[in-house]
Amino acid sequence: MTEVGREPSRKYGLAEEIYERYLDQQNPNYEICLGYGDSLSRCGRVREAIDVYAQCFRLGSVPLESLKHLASALLDSVRSAAGPRRRSEASFVCPACEGTLFQPVTAACGHTYCRTCFEPNKGCKVCGQKLGAIGETNVLVQRLVEKWWPREAEASRARHEGDKLIKEGQVAQALEHYDLAVQLAPDSPLHLSNRAHALHLLNRPQASLTDADHAVRLRPDWGKGHYRRGVALSCLGRYEEAFSALCTCVTIDGNPQPVRQELTRLLHRMLAPSLRRQNVISSRAPY
Repeated sequence: MTEVGREPSRKYGLAEEIYERYLDQQNPNYEICLGYGDSLSRCGRVREAIDVYAQCFRLGSVPLESLKHLASALLDSVRSAAGPRRRSEASFVCPACEGTLFQPVTAACGHTYCRTCFEPNKGCKVCGQKLGAIGETNVLVQRLVEKWWPREAEASRARHEGDKLIKEGQVAQALEHYDLAVQLAPDSPLHLSNRAHALHLLNRPQASLTDADHAVRLRPDWGKGHYRRGVALSCLGRYEEAFSALCTCVTIDGNPQPVRQELTRLLHRMLAPSLRRQNVISSRAPY
């Protein structure tokens, strides 16, 4: 083993020695416990880290931010066991939102996105090439979608309008558009997922869970459905089920930031007795 390779082990061994010394004392030190939990998390020793963080909660109030290393370690361990994400290759499906194309824009690489999903100068989600500047609406593709899948096209329009209202903070109005989208395309997990998000923001977790469950049944290999399910379960106080749902999301979609944030909140609720009965609405992250 090289000196570089030995250094993390030395630091970890020192942290373990210090922690055990404090454990022998009658009143363990909060800061040492917290630092040791971080050290265990960074080394991937998740189970031991959870025990240490639980001890921290018994010693004092642990800020939500202090669990970020534990959440990262959990997600990294789950992601490492997952295979590559499968993406839809359907010609009239947006590679970003994976819904029926709405106001389609074709990039220089030849792949087509919804206008609101197109991210100039970012890498294409299909081929990795730089997308470049956004162009004009691809009228031919739009007409084909509207001709061959009129209900799906109208549902996609309603969903995008709902998304815009969500960003503006008009959640109740957004829900009306998502209701229309689900009515037009009841077997679309994407529309159900977005409605679940709106219901969650309106503090209706049971209704949100119903939509998320339906989305997962329709498409069990789609990470976002499991994410919505995890968020709803967490708000209902069903933390173990929520944890399982979020981990399933990670095995499918990798480690997106909203999942990392939600898992951090979930771990905080699970480890802090005073928070276990609180149904706190989490972020408005659009994932």
